[in-house]
Amino acid sequence: MSPKRFPCIVALTTVMAWAGAQKTIPDDNRKNESQTFVVDAGGRPIRALEVGSSLHIGARGLHPNTTYEFRLSFDRPAVESLEAAVSFARVTTDSKGQAPPFVLWYESGVIGCSDQEREGTKHTPYTYRTFEEAEQALKGKLLVTSAHLVERDETGKIPPMKLRVEHEPAALLRFPIVPRRSPAVYASNSKGCMLNSQLARTEDLYVSGRNFDPGETLEISAVPNQRLWFVGDPINDVTGPGSAAAPKRVVADRSGRFTVMVWNRQNQARGAYFICSRDRFYLLSTISSRRPHHGYCRKTTQQLPIF
Repeated sequence: MSPKRFPCIVALTTVMAWAGAQKTIPDDNRKNESQTFVVDAGGRPIRALEVGSSLHIGARGLHPNTTYEFRLSFDRPAVESLEAAVSFARVTTDSKGQAPPFVLWYESGVIGCSDQEREGTKHTPYTYRTFEEAEQALKGKLLVTSAHLVERDETGKIPPMKLRVEHEPAALLRFPIVPRRSPAVYASNSKGCMLNSQLARTEDLYVSGRNFDPGETLEISAVPNQRLWFVGDPINDVTGPGSAAAPKRVVADRSGRFTVMVWNRQNQARGAYFICSRDRFYLLSTISSRRPHHGYCRKTTQQLPIF
């Protein structure tokens, strides 16, 4: 069958990151705190990563205008090669030797489900279909991030991945990962399995949530893509006919979970969207803690390709 190109609606997950200190940070982190640091999606320092949250790491005190390879591993001093890393990224520092926070690991490896996946497809190592699977696999593990200096090529003739990378890390950070306790909302299928994209007008769009208070009432919206969100930004739902506002109300069950259909297939339009949630008394915010009238909307950059 020849490939066809379909319009798609990218359903972007929203995961809250209010991780508190769950374990004591090893002493060697204090030695490197001027070089590498971890924050949540709102830029606030955290001392543990909750399962389902993305790992945002930054650096300072490194060589200016220099490329470093950041690697992620589990329970070891530092990975000796890129092939052994759970995840990696290359980042160039600014003139002050700083690297603003970037995502080194998306959703702690939780990839969810996909209607584009072929039956029997094998997942890459350290990826998990559900939060529960990730929590079981990652229980008690310590994340280790290391920054390795990448050879500078003044000629520009050497392929980037052929450049020599220093064996010894310029910065090292150990960081605990803990079971999820903060609320999370995400696009899903009707069974509650997380989705990162969906073909437009083929299936109804569902949203699932977990770790809410039992019996908590929330209002769920899908809103147009917005690069940055600030406290007080309006939440303009587009799930009704002709993109009119039609947010859905849902009540969390006794386990603090829910799955609700928020956008029927007939009303969908292709594009990229945020999933937002709020209850009768407050909106959930990645910008600040729970306060009245503050919006919680965050996109993930993890997307499935549509052909």
